[in-house]
This record gives sequence, structure tokens and C-alpha cells, in this order.
Amino acid sequence: LPCPNGKRPAVMIEARIERQIFQYFAATRQVLV
Repeated sequence: LPCPNGKRPAVMIEARIERQIFQYFAATRQVLV
């Protein structure tokens, strides 16, 4: 199912960034604690 304006890749990129941010906070939390 084609998405208009290439919306699918944008969502995938946002998901990847969100995952990296989550991992970053998780690692930082372990360091702080």
C-alpha cells in the first residue's frame, strides 16, 4: 500500500531516532545510578 509524500520512510526514521534516544537515556541512567 503506497503512502503519499513518502510518509512511511519518515515514520521509520523517527522510530529509529526514538529507539536511539531511549537507549541513550537507559545507558545514561545506568551510569548515573
